[in-house]
Amino acid sequence: MMETINHKIRNKLTPLKNIIALIEKYENATNGEDKRKTIEFIINSKALLQKSLDELLEIE
Repeated sequence: MMETINHKIRNKLTPLKNIIALIEKYENATNGEDKRKTIEFIINSKALLQKSLDELLEIE
């Protein structure tokens, strides 16, 4: 079964949605350790987000 363009785009946007959720988690964190861990997750997700955005730009 061929993926539709809409489905491909939705899949590539998932890392962005995850980053937004992490930012919200950071905003709601009550202590420094939780904030530090959340920032680590965001930084570690940077490469995946960049890859997804690059692939999104290639979808025809």
